[in-house]
Amino acid sequence: CENCKHRKLRCNRVLPRCTRCELREVECVYPQRVKRKTFTLSSRSPHATPGIGSITSSIPNRHSTVGREGAEHIDLTAILNEALDEVQARRQRTFAIRYITEDVTISKEMARNWIDCYFTMMTTDIFLGLIDRKLIELVPDLLESSHVTLDPAVLVVYFGILYHGCSLSDESDYPFGKASSKYVEKLYIACLRSIPGWQREAKGTSTDLIAALFMSRVGLASFDYKLCFSVYKDACKNAQCLNLHMLDAKEDILLLKSATLQDYRKGVWELMHMDMFFHLLFNQPLRTSSSLEEWRVNLPQLDVKDVQAVPATAFLFNSRITFIIARFFRVVKEGSTDAAAQLAEIESLCTETEELFDEWEIDGWIRRSSITQLDCWLLADSAIMGYTCIIFMLRRMIDPLAVSSGPVTSDMDIRNSPHAYNAAHHIIGLINFLMEKFSTLETMSHLFGLYQCHIPFAYLASNVRSSSDVEMLEKVANNIAKVTKDEADFLPLSNGLRLSLQVSKNSLTGIT
Repeated sequence: CENCKHRKLRCNRVLPRCTRCELREVECVYPQRVKRKTFTLSSRSPHATPGIGSITSSIPNRHSTVGREGAEHIDLTAILNEALDEVQARRQRTFAIRYITEDVTISKEMARNWIDCYFTMMTTDIFLGLIDRKLIELVPDLLESSHVTLDPAVLVVYFGILYHGCSLSDESDYPFGKASSKYVEKLYIACLRSIPGWQREAKGTSTDLIAALFMSRVGLASFDYKLCFSVYKDACKNAQCLNLHMLDAKEDILLLKSATLQDYRKGVWELMHMDMFFHLLFNQPLRTSSSLEEWRVNLPQLDVKDVQAVPATAFLFNSRITFIIARFFRVVKEGSTDAAAQLAEIESLCTETEELFDEWEIDGWIRRSSITQLDCWLLADSAIMGYTCIIFMLRRMIDPLAVSSGPVTSDMDIRNSPHAYNAAHHIIGLINFLMEKFSTLETMSHLFGLYQCHIPFAYLASNVRSSSDVEMLEKVANNIAKVTKDEADFLPLSNGLRLSLQVSKNSLTGIT
Protein backbone atom coordinates (compact mmCIF):
# COMPACT_ATOMS: atom_id res chain seq x y z
CA CYS A 1 0.00 0.00 0.00
CA GLU A 2 1.04 3.64 -0.31
CA ASN A 3 1.60 4.07 3.45
CA CYS A 4 3.94 1.08 3.75
CA LYS A 5 5.77 2.12 0.60
CA HIS A 6 6.26 5.64 1.98
CA ARG A 7 7.49 4.30 5.36
CA LYS A 8 9.69 1.70 3.58
CA LEU A 9 8.06 -1.19 5.38
CA ARG A 10 7.01 -4.60 4.10
CA CYS A 11 3.26 -4.64 3.41
CA ASN A 12 1.28 -7.88 3.72
CA ARG A 13 -1.23 -6.56 1.11
CA VAL A 14 -4.35 -7.56 3.01
CA LEU A 15 -7.56 -6.14 1.57
CA PRO A 16 -9.30 -3.84 2.21
CA ARG A 17 -6.71 -2.63 4.75
CA CYS A 18 -3.24 -4.08 5.45
CA THR A 19 -2.25 -5.09 8.95
CA ARG A 20 0.06 -2.10 9.52
CA CYS A 21 -2.67 0.39 8.51
CA GLU A 22 -5.18 -1.57 10.58
CA LEU A 23 -2.97 -1.25 13.65
CA ARG A 24 -2.39 2.47 13.03
CA GLU A 25 -6.08 2.99 12.17
CA VAL A 26 -5.28 4.96 9.02
CA GLU A 27 -6.68 4.81 5.50
CA CYS A 28 -5.07 2.10 3.39
CA VAL A 29 -4.68 2.96 -0.31
CA TYR A 30 -3.27 0.61 -2.94
CA PRO A 31 -1.85 1.84 -6.27
CA GLN A 32 -3.75 1.02 -9.44
CA ARG A 33 -2.34 -2.09 -11.07
CA VAL A 34 -2.92 -3.80 -14.39
CA LYS A 35 -5.08 -6.85 -13.73
CA ARG A 36 -3.13 -10.06 -14.11
CA LYS A 37 -3.94 -13.73 -13.92
CA THR A 38 -4.14 -14.97 -10.33
CA PHE A 39 -5.48 -17.98 -8.53
CA THR A 40 -7.97 -17.00 -5.81
CA LEU A 41 -8.62 -19.46 -3.02
CA SER A 42 -11.44 -17.51 -1.38
CA SER A 43 -13.58 -17.75 -4.51
CA ARG A 44 -13.36 -21.55 -4.61
CA SER A 45 -13.04 -22.77 -1.06
CA PRO A 46 -15.45 -22.16 1.82
CA HIS A 47 -12.56 -22.69 4.24
CA ALA A 48 -10.65 -19.55 3.25
CA THR A 49 -10.34 -16.83 5.87
CA PRO A 50 -10.73 -13.38 4.25
CA GLY A 51 -8.29 -10.71 5.26
CA ILE A 52 -5.52 -12.93 6.68
CA GLY A 53 -2.48 -12.12 4.59
CA SER A 54 -1.81 -12.23 0.89
CA ILE A 55 -1.31 -15.98 1.08
CA THR A 56 -5.04 -16.68 1.23
CA SER A 57 -6.25 -13.95 -1.12
CA SER A 58 -4.22 -14.93 -4.16
CA ILE A 59 -1.02 -16.42 -5.43
CA PRO A 60 1.28 -13.64 -6.65
CA ASN A 61 3.08 -14.05 -9.94
CA ARG A 62 6.35 -14.60 -8.09
CA HIS A 63 4.96 -18.03 -7.05
CA SER A 64 3.94 -18.98 -10.60
CA THR A 65 6.77 -20.60 -12.48
CA VAL A 66 7.35 -22.78 -15.51
CA GLY A 67 7.25 -26.37 -14.26
CA ARG A 68 9.32 -29.38 -15.19
CA GLU A 69 6.99 -30.21 -18.05
CA GLY A 70 7.01 -26.65 -19.42
CA ALA A 71 3.50 -25.78 -18.18
CA GLU A 72 2.71 -22.99 -15.76
CA HIS A 73 3.26 -24.25 -12.22
CA ILE A 74 2.12 -22.83 -8.90
CA ASP A 75 5.05 -23.11 -6.49
CA LEU A 76 3.51 -24.47 -3.28
CA THR A 77 6.85 -24.79 -1.49
CA ALA A 78 7.49 -21.05 -1.97
CA ILE A 79 3.97 -20.26 -0.73
CA LEU A 80 4.32 -22.39 2.42
CA ASN A 81 7.82 -21.06 3.07
CA GLU A 82 6.37 -17.55 2.95
CA ALA A 83 3.58 -18.66 5.29
CA LEU A 84 6.09 -20.08 7.78
CA ASP A 85 8.18 -16.90 7.54
CA GLU A 86 5.07 -14.91 8.44
CA VAL A 87 4.38 -17.21 11.40
CA GLN A 88 7.95 -16.64 12.59
CA ALA A 89 7.61 -12.86 12.20
CA ARG A 90 4.30 -12.80 14.06
CA ARG A 91 5.68 -14.90 16.92
CA GLN A 92 8.66 -12.59 17.25
CA ARG A 93 6.42 -9.50 17.36
CA THR A 94 4.14 -11.13 19.92
CA PHE A 95 6.90 -12.15 22.28
CA ALA A 96 8.89 -8.94 21.82
CA ILE A 97 6.01 -7.10 23.49
CA ARG A 98 5.22 -9.77 26.05
CA TYR A 99 8.89 -10.10 27.01
CA ILE A 100 8.69 -6.57 28.43
CA THR A 101 5.13 -6.47 29.74
CA GLU A 102 4.18 -10.03 30.74
CA ASP A 103 3.82 -10.96 34.40
CA VAL A 104 5.12 -14.52 34.76
CA THR A 105 3.94 -15.95 38.07
CA ILE A 106 4.17 -19.71 38.54
CA SER A 107 2.85 -21.27 41.73
CA LYS A 108 4.96 -23.81 43.60
CA GLU A 109 2.31 -26.48 43.08
CA MET A 110 2.28 -26.04 39.30
CA ALA A 111 6.08 -25.97 39.18
CA ARG A 112 6.37 -29.20 41.17
CA ASN A 113 3.75 -30.90 38.99
CA TRP A 114 5.61 -29.93 35.83
CA ILE A 115 8.96 -31.03 37.26
CA ASP A 116 7.49 -34.42 38.14
CA CYS A 117 5.89 -34.66 34.69
CA TYR A 118 9.19 -33.94 32.96
CA PHE A 119 11.17 -36.56 34.87
CA THR A 120 8.35 -39.09 34.48
CA MET A 121 7.81 -38.60 30.76
CA MET A 122 11.28 -37.65 29.51
CA THR A 123 13.12 -40.71 30.77
CA THR A 124 15.23 -40.84 27.61
CA ASP A 125 16.09 -37.14 27.35
CA ILE A 126 19.59 -36.15 26.28
CA PHE A 127 22.12 -36.05 29.17
CA LEU A 128 19.26 -36.64 31.64
CA GLY A 129 21.62 -38.30 34.12
CA LEU A 130 23.59 -35.05 34.42
CA ILE A 131 20.58 -33.16 35.83
CA ASP A 132 20.34 -33.03 39.63
CA ARG A 133 16.63 -33.70 40.16
CA LYS A 134 16.79 -33.01 43.90
CA LEU A 135 18.24 -29.56 43.25
CA ILE A 136 15.61 -28.77 40.59
CA GLU A 137 12.83 -29.79 43.02
CA LEU A 138 14.23 -27.30 45.57
CA VAL A 139 14.30 -24.36 43.15
CA PRO A 140 10.64 -23.23 43.69
CA ASP A 141 11.45 -22.69 47.37
CA LEU A 142 14.93 -21.29 46.75
CA LEU A 143 13.55 -18.61 44.42
CA GLU A 144 11.64 -17.13 47.36
CA SER A 145 14.69 -17.07 49.62
CA SER A 146 16.56 -13.77 49.94
CA HIS A 147 19.64 -15.59 51.22
CA VAL A 148 20.23 -17.82 48.19
CA THR A 149 21.52 -16.83 44.75
CA LEU A 150 21.02 -19.48 42.09
CA ASP A 151 23.56 -20.18 39.37
CA PRO A 152 22.06 -18.64 36.18
CA ALA A 153 22.67 -21.92 34.31
CA VAL A 154 20.60 -23.81 36.91
CA LEU A 155 17.81 -21.26 36.48
CA VAL A 156 17.82 -21.78 32.70
CA VAL A 157 17.66 -25.57 33.18
CA TYR A 158 14.84 -25.11 35.70
CA PHE A 159 12.70 -23.03 33.33
CA GLY A 160 13.51 -25.42 30.48
CA ILE A 161 12.25 -28.34 32.57
CA LEU A 162 9.08 -26.41 33.49
CA TYR A 163 8.51 -25.56 29.81
CA HIS A 164 8.80 -29.19 28.72
CA GLY A 165 6.88 -30.49 31.72
CA CYS A 166 4.02 -28.07 31.04
CA SER A 167 3.97 -29.07 27.36
CA LEU A 168 3.81 -32.74 28.36
CA SER A 169 1.33 -32.49 31.23
CA ASP A 170 -2.16 -33.85 30.72
CA GLU A 171 -4.73 -35.89 32.57
CA SER A 172 -4.48 -38.66 29.98
CA ASP A 173 -0.66 -38.77 30.04
CA TYR A 174 -0.32 -37.71 26.40
CA PRO A 175 3.27 -36.65 25.61
CA PHE A 176 2.25 -33.35 24.01
CA GLY A 177 -1.04 -33.15 25.86
CA LYS A 178 -3.68 -30.53 26.38
CA ALA A 179 -1.53 -28.24 28.48
CA SER A 180 -2.63 -24.64 28.60
CA SER A 181 -0.87 -22.70 25.85
CA LYS A 182 -1.07 -19.70 28.14
CA TYR A 183 1.37 -21.29 30.60
CA VAL A 184 3.59 -22.73 27.86
CA GLU A 185 3.99 -19.24 26.42
CA LYS A 186 4.58 -17.72 29.86
CA LEU A 187 7.34 -20.26 30.47
CA TYR A 188 8.87 -19.44 27.09
CA ILE A 189 9.07 -15.80 28.21
CA ALA A 190 10.65 -16.94 31.50
CA CYS A 191 13.23 -18.87 29.47
CA LEU A 192 13.99 -15.80 27.34
CA ARG A 193 14.46 -13.63 30.41
CA SER A 194 16.85 -16.12 32.03
CA ILE A 195 19.16 -16.41 29.02
CA PRO A 196 21.15 -13.11 29.16
CA GLY A 197 22.29 -13.61 32.76
CA TRP A 198 23.31 -17.18 32.00
CA GLN A 199 25.24 -16.27 28.84
CA ARG A 200 27.17 -13.56 30.71
CA GLU A 201 28.40 -16.04 33.32
CA ALA A 202 28.64 -19.30 31.33
CA LYS A 203 31.89 -21.15 31.97
CA GLY A 204 31.49 -24.18 29.73
CA THR A 205 30.35 -26.56 32.49
CA SER A 206 28.09 -29.58 32.04
CA THR A 207 25.20 -27.47 33.42
CA ASP A 208 25.88 -24.87 30.71
CA LEU A 209 25.72 -27.69 28.16
CA ILE A 210 22.32 -28.86 29.45
CA ALA A 211 21.02 -25.26 29.58
CA ALA A 212 22.04 -24.64 25.96
CA LEU A 213 20.38 -27.85 24.74
CA PHE A 214 17.15 -26.98 26.58
CA MET A 215 17.03 -23.49 25.08
CA SER A 216 17.79 -24.84 21.62
CA ARG A 217 14.69 -27.04 21.78
CA VAL A 218 12.59 -24.25 23.29
CA GLY A 219 13.64 -21.97 20.42
CA LEU A 220 12.67 -24.54 17.78
CA ALA A 221 9.26 -25.14 19.37
CA SER A 222 8.62 -21.38 19.24
CA PHE A 223 9.86 -20.96 15.64
CA ASP A 224 12.75 -18.89 17.00
CA TYR A 225 15.50 -20.29 14.77
CA LYS A 226 17.94 -17.52 15.64
CA LEU A 227 17.80 -18.46 19.33
CA CYS A 228 17.87 -22.16 18.55
CA PHE A 229 21.02 -22.15 16.44
CA SER A 230 22.78 -19.56 18.60
CA VAL A 231 22.48 -21.58 21.82
CA TYR A 232 22.99 -24.86 19.95
CA LYS A 233 26.35 -23.48 18.85
CA ASP A 234 27.09 -22.79 22.53
CA ALA A 235 26.10 -26.38 23.41
CA CYS A 236 28.55 -27.81 20.91
CA LYS A 237 31.32 -25.53 22.19
CA ASN A 238 30.61 -26.69 25.73
CA ALA A 239 30.71 -30.35 24.63
CA GLN A 240 34.11 -29.82 23.04
CA CYS A 241 35.39 -27.87 26.06
CA LEU A 242 34.40 -30.89 28.15
CA ASN A 243 36.17 -33.05 25.54
CA LEU A 244 33.10 -35.28 25.25
CA HIS A 245 33.79 -36.13 21.61
CA MET A 246 37.00 -37.84 22.82
CA LEU A 247 35.26 -39.56 25.74
CA ASP A 248 36.67 -43.05 25.13
CA ALA A 249 40.16 -41.73 24.41
CA LYS A 250 40.52 -40.43 27.97
CA GLU A 251 42.81 -42.28 30.34
CA ASP A 252 40.61 -41.47 33.35
CA ILE A 253 37.43 -42.87 31.80
CA LEU A 254 37.39 -45.77 34.27
CA LEU A 255 36.95 -43.28 37.12
CA LEU A 256 33.43 -42.49 35.89
CA LYS A 257 30.51 -44.42 37.29
CA SER A 258 29.04 -46.86 34.78
CA ALA A 259 25.65 -45.12 34.65
CA THR A 260 27.29 -41.70 34.18
CA LEU A 261 29.56 -43.04 31.44
CA GLN A 262 26.64 -44.59 29.54
CA ASP A 263 24.66 -41.36 29.84
CA TYR A 264 27.61 -39.37 28.51
CA ARG A 265 28.01 -41.76 25.56
CA LYS A 266 24.33 -41.75 24.70
CA GLY A 267 24.18 -37.94 24.98
CA VAL A 268 27.19 -37.44 22.71
CA TRP A 269 25.71 -39.71 20.05
CA GLU A 270 22.42 -37.81 20.22
CA LEU A 271 24.30 -34.51 19.97
CA MET A 272 26.11 -35.81 16.89
CA HIS A 273 22.76 -36.81 15.40
CA MET A 274 21.36 -33.30 16.03
CA ASP A 275 24.44 -31.81 14.39
CA MET A 276 24.02 -33.89 11.25
CA PHE A 277 20.28 -33.27 11.12
CA PHE A 278 20.60 -29.48 11.48
CA HIS A 279 23.29 -29.49 8.79
CA LEU A 280 21.05 -31.42 6.42
CA LEU A 281 17.76 -29.57 7.00
CA PHE A 282 18.84 -26.04 7.81
CA ASN A 283 22.23 -25.94 6.08
CA GLN A 284 23.86 -25.11 9.42
CA PRO A 285 27.62 -25.72 9.61
CA LEU A 286 28.76 -28.85 11.43
CA ARG A 287 29.50 -27.70 14.98
CA THR A 288 30.81 -30.74 16.83
CA SER A 289 33.20 -32.18 14.30
CA SER A 290 33.69 -31.99 10.56
CA SER A 291 34.61 -35.67 10.38
CA LEU A 292 33.35 -38.73 12.21
CA GLU A 293 36.85 -40.19 12.12
CA GLU A 294 37.84 -37.65 14.78
CA TRP A 295 35.33 -39.04 17.28
CA ARG A 296 36.32 -41.45 20.03
CA VAL A 297 32.98 -42.30 21.61
CA ASN A 298 31.69 -45.85 21.90
CA LEU A 299 28.03 -46.69 21.64
CA PRO A 300 26.38 -46.87 25.06
CA GLN A 301 25.22 -50.11 26.64
CA LEU A 302 21.46 -50.24 26.13
CA ASP A 303 18.75 -51.91 28.16
CA VAL A 304 16.45 -53.62 25.66
CA LYS A 305 14.17 -55.24 28.24
CA ASP A 306 10.61 -54.22 29.09
CA VAL A 307 10.12 -50.44 29.38
CA GLN A 308 13.45 -49.57 27.75
CA ALA A 309 12.91 -51.67 24.61
CA VAL A 310 11.32 -48.91 22.50
CA PRO A 311 13.74 -46.12 23.58
CA ALA A 312 16.67 -48.44 22.80
CA THR A 313 15.18 -49.27 19.39
CA ALA A 314 14.60 -45.59 18.61
CA PHE A 315 18.18 -44.75 19.62
CA LEU A 316 19.68 -47.49 17.43
CA PHE A 317 17.46 -46.56 14.47
CA ASN A 318 18.46 -42.89 14.81
CA SER A 319 22.12 -43.91 15.00
CA ARG A 320 21.82 -45.87 11.76
CA ILE A 321 20.24 -42.82 10.11
CA THR A 322 23.11 -40.68 11.46
CA PHE A 323 25.65 -42.93 9.73
CA ILE A 324 23.71 -42.65 6.46
CA ILE A 325 23.66 -38.84 6.70
CA ALA A 326 27.41 -38.87 7.44
CA ARG A 327 28.03 -40.95 4.32
CA PHE A 328 25.82 -38.57 2.33
CA PHE A 329 27.97 -35.62 3.40
CA ARG A 330 31.10 -37.59 2.53
CA VAL A 331 29.73 -38.20 -0.98
CA VAL A 332 28.98 -34.49 -1.33
CA LYS A 333 32.36 -33.43 0.12
CA GLU A 334 34.39 -35.70 -2.12
CA GLY A 335 32.51 -34.09 -5.01
CA SER A 336 32.74 -36.57 -7.86
CA THR A 337 32.99 -34.79 -11.20
CA ASP A 338 30.65 -37.45 -12.58
CA ALA A 339 27.17 -36.11 -11.79
CA ALA A 340 25.50 -39.39 -12.76
CA ALA A 341 27.73 -41.36 -10.37
CA GLN A 342 26.97 -38.98 -7.48
CA LEU A 343 23.25 -39.14 -8.18
CA ALA A 344 23.42 -42.93 -8.11
CA GLU A 345 25.22 -42.87 -4.74
CA ILE A 346 22.64 -40.51 -3.22
CA GLU A 347 19.78 -42.61 -4.54
CA SER A 348 21.43 -45.68 -3.05
CA LEU A 349 21.50 -43.98 0.37
CA CYS A 350 17.79 -43.18 0.06
CA THR A 351 17.10 -46.83 -0.76
CA GLU A 352 19.15 -47.92 2.25
CA THR A 353 17.13 -45.60 4.50
CA GLU A 354 13.87 -47.09 3.22
CA GLU A 355 15.21 -50.59 3.87
CA LEU A 356 15.86 -49.60 7.50
CA PHE A 357 12.13 -49.06 7.99
CA ASP A 358 11.41 -52.55 6.69
CA GLU A 359 14.25 -54.07 8.71
CA TRP A 360 13.05 -52.54 11.99
CA GLU A 361 9.31 -52.66 11.10
CA ILE A 362 8.99 -49.10 12.42
CA ASP A 363 5.74 -48.19 10.65
CA GLY A 364 3.90 -51.24 11.96
CA TRP A 365 5.32 -50.92 15.47
CA ILE A 366 4.11 -47.33 15.81
CA ARG A 367 0.49 -48.42 15.46
CA ARG A 368 0.64 -51.31 17.89
CA SER A 369 -1.96 -50.90 20.62
CA SER A 370 0.35 -52.50 23.18
CA ILE A 371 2.94 -49.70 23.28
CA THR A 372 2.59 -46.65 25.51
CA GLN A 373 1.76 -43.16 24.26
CA LEU A 374 5.32 -42.04 24.98
CA ASP A 375 6.83 -44.98 23.07
CA CYS A 376 4.45 -44.27 20.20
CA TRP A 377 5.71 -40.68 20.10
CA LEU A 378 9.38 -41.76 20.20
CA LEU A 379 8.98 -44.14 17.26
CA ALA A 380 6.85 -41.74 15.20
CA ASP A 381 9.40 -39.00 15.84
CA SER A 382 12.21 -41.27 14.59
CA ALA A 383 10.17 -42.28 11.55
CA ILE A 384 9.46 -38.68 10.52
CA MET A 385 13.14 -37.89 10.98
CA GLY A 386 14.15 -40.78 8.69
CA TYR A 387 11.71 -39.93 5.91
CA THR A 388 12.59 -36.23 6.17
CA CYS A 389 16.26 -37.12 5.63
CA ILE A 390 15.32 -38.86 2.37
CA ILE A 391 13.58 -35.74 1.04
CA PHE A 392 16.43 -33.43 1.98
CA MET A 393 19.10 -35.75 0.59
CA LEU A 394 17.18 -35.76 -2.71
CA ARG A 395 17.47 -31.97 -2.74
CA ARG A 396 21.12 -32.53 -3.64
CA MET A 397 20.13 -34.46 -6.77
CA ILE A 398 18.91 -31.28 -8.47
CA ASP A 399 22.50 -30.02 -8.75
CA PRO A 400 24.92 -32.71 -7.53
CA LEU A 401 28.04 -30.72 -8.36
CA ALA A 402 27.02 -27.58 -6.44
CA VAL A 403 29.22 -26.56 -3.50
CA SER A 404 26.26 -25.99 -1.17
CA SER A 405 22.69 -27.27 -1.38
CA GLY A 406 21.01 -24.34 0.35
CA PRO A 407 17.51 -24.46 1.81
CA VAL A 408 14.47 -25.85 0.01
CA THR A 409 12.78 -22.72 -1.35
CA SER A 410 10.95 -24.02 -4.41
CA ASP A 411 9.14 -27.10 -5.69
CA MET A 412 11.98 -27.38 -8.18
CA ASP A 413 14.50 -27.96 -5.37
CA ILE A 414 13.43 -31.57 -4.81
CA ARG A 415 13.86 -34.07 -7.59
CA ASN A 416 10.77 -35.98 -8.65
CA SER A 417 11.38 -39.60 -7.72
CA PRO A 418 9.62 -42.59 -6.15
CA HIS A 419 11.77 -42.03 -3.04
CA ALA A 420 10.49 -38.48 -2.57
CA TYR A 421 6.87 -39.45 -3.13
CA ASN A 422 7.10 -42.42 -0.77
CA ALA A 423 8.78 -40.32 1.96
CA ALA A 424 6.31 -37.43 1.63
CA HIS A 425 3.36 -39.85 1.66
CA HIS A 426 4.58 -41.50 4.86
CA ILE A 427 5.29 -38.15 6.57
CA ILE A 428 1.79 -36.85 5.84
CA GLY A 429 0.34 -40.08 7.23
CA LEU A 430 2.45 -39.74 10.39
CA ILE A 431 1.46 -36.08 10.83
CA ASN A 432 -2.20 -37.11 10.82
CA PHE A 433 -1.50 -39.99 13.19
CA LEU A 434 0.28 -37.73 15.70
CA MET A 435 -2.12 -34.80 15.38
CA GLU A 436 -5.06 -37.09 16.09
CA LYS A 437 -3.37 -38.64 19.11
CA PHE A 438 -1.75 -35.46 20.43
CA SER A 439 -3.90 -32.65 19.08
CA THR A 440 -2.09 -29.61 20.48
CA LEU A 441 -0.27 -26.51 19.35
CA GLU A 442 2.95 -27.95 20.77
CA THR A 443 2.72 -31.02 18.51
CA MET A 444 2.13 -28.85 15.46
CA SER A 445 5.06 -26.58 16.38
CA HIS A 446 7.34 -29.59 16.78
CA LEU A 447 6.40 -31.02 13.38
CA PHE A 448 6.57 -27.80 11.37
CA GLY A 449 9.27 -26.04 13.41
CA LEU A 450 11.81 -28.87 13.65
CA TYR A 451 10.94 -31.21 10.81
CA GLN A 452 9.85 -28.59 8.26
CA CYS A 453 6.79 -30.69 7.45
CA HIS A 454 5.49 -28.03 5.09
CA ILE A 455 8.11 -29.26 2.59
CA PRO A 456 6.70 -32.82 2.20
CA PHE A 457 3.17 -31.35 2.32
CA ALA A 458 4.01 -29.05 -0.61
CA TYR A 459 5.73 -31.90 -2.48
CA LEU A 460 2.77 -34.26 -2.16
CA ALA A 461 0.29 -31.48 -2.97
CA SER A 462 2.27 -30.74 -6.16
CA ASN A 463 2.50 -34.42 -7.10
CA VAL A 464 -0.87 -35.93 -6.13
CA ARG A 465 -1.52 -39.29 -7.74
CA SER A 466 -4.93 -40.20 -6.38
CA SER A 467 -7.87 -38.97 -4.35
CA SER A 468 -6.40 -40.72 -1.28
CA ASP A 469 -3.43 -38.32 -1.43
CA VAL A 470 -5.82 -35.36 -1.40
CA GLU A 471 -7.75 -36.86 1.51
CA MET A 472 -4.54 -37.20 3.54
CA LEU A 473 -3.58 -33.60 2.78
CA GLU A 474 -7.06 -32.38 3.67
CA LYS A 475 -6.87 -34.19 7.00
CA VAL A 476 -3.58 -32.42 7.79
CA ALA A 477 -5.07 -29.03 6.87
CA ASN A 478 -8.11 -29.73 9.05
CA ASN A 479 -6.00 -30.89 12.00
CA ILE A 480 -3.80 -27.80 11.82
CA ALA A 481 -6.81 -25.50 11.44
CA LYS A 482 -8.34 -27.10 14.54
CA VAL A 483 -5.36 -26.43 16.84
CA THR A 484 -4.65 -22.95 15.45
CA LYS A 485 -8.21 -21.60 15.28
CA ASP A 486 -7.66 -19.30 18.28
CA GLU A 487 -4.02 -18.52 17.48
CA ALA A 488 -3.69 -15.60 15.06
CA ASP A 489 0.08 -16.06 14.83
CA PHE A 490 -0.38 -19.43 13.09
CA LEU A 491 -3.16 -18.46 10.69
CA PRO A 492 -0.76 -17.88 7.74
CA LEU A 493 0.38 -21.52 7.97
CA SER A 494 -3.16 -22.85 8.29
CA ASN A 495 -4.31 -20.75 5.34
CA GLY A 496 -1.27 -21.69 3.28
CA LEU A 497 -2.05 -25.37 3.80
CA ARG A 498 -5.64 -24.74 2.73
CA LEU A 499 -4.46 -22.96 -0.38
CA SER A 500 -2.05 -25.78 -1.26
CA LEU A 501 -4.84 -28.30 -0.72
CA GLN A 502 -7.08 -26.45 -3.16
CA VAL A 503 -4.31 -26.44 -5.77
CA SER A 504 -3.84 -30.20 -5.33
CA LYS A 505 -7.60 -30.76 -5.76
CA ASN A 506 -7.61 -28.68 -8.92
CA SER A 507 -4.58 -30.56 -10.21
CA LEU A 508 -6.29 -33.90 -9.71
CA THR A 509 -9.50 -32.77 -11.42
CA GLY A 510 -7.71 -30.99 -14.25
CA ILE A 511 -8.76 -27.45 -13.30
CA THR A 512 -6.16 -24.81 -14.29
